[in-house]
Amino acid sequence: MLRIGQVEATATQDGKYTDGSVAGGIAATRLRAAAFNAMQEELAHIVESAGLALDINDMTQVLKAIQKLTLSRANPFADIKSDGAAAISTALTNLGLTNAIIGDTCKEAGFYSGSALAPYLMHEDTHTPIRLVTLDSVHRVTTTTYTINYYANGLIHILGMTPTVSSLTPKTMTFPVAFPNACIRFALHNQESGVPSYNMAMYSNLSRTGAKIWGVANILGNSGSPTLGALPDAEISYEAWGY
Repeated sequence: MLRIGQVEATATQDGKYTDGSVAGGIAATRLRAAAFNAMQEELAHIVESAGLALDINDMTQVLKAIQKLTLSRANPFADIKSDGAAAISTALTNLGLTNAIIGDTCKEAGFYSGSALAPYLMHEDTHTPIRLVTLDSVHRVTTTTYTINYYANGLIHILGMTPTVSSLTPKTMTFPVAFPNACIRFALHNQESGVPSYNMAMYSNLSRTGAKIWGVANILGNSGSPTLGALPDAEISYEAWGY
């Protein structure tokens, strides 16, 4: 691009055209081919850079070219989306996001019940919350007597020890935390009381807060000749699953 003053001495000092003044002895600016050629080529380059062929019958080509070369909306992604799948693919490639997932949009994101271990997305159309699982989705609480694992999907897993039980007296056991809704699985495991030995127990009255534990028997190895006897006072390990 150039100003007329760069190719014509009769232009004003700031490089503009002038009609001149006969009374003042100021000559009008001469129309030079170089100036018009510069304007013509600048405009033609804009049209052709947009992929358009010059059309002598179309006086809106510069406007069309500018609209095509620039984003016409306040939200630039709307322009890309409206141009279709090919434009979206090109934009993602240009941004280095060739492996991006293209799908439904979400309305909002947050954390379920305020827990950083349970992020979610809200589906824009159905308003359905979608829980997300992260590498840190398991929150673990451990003491000397029990371990509780909290999972992002709401599942809770408890590992612990029953109260001391015997073959004669059942004990009511309370979980270290109550399951909000229900205990869906409960299991008792052998708890060693000597070498080799096997303590056995069973349960009843399972609820979301605990269970009743019944001591059954003890099997003692006795150097290769196992004997069955009453269960002495003993703790039994257990695990419980719930939500």
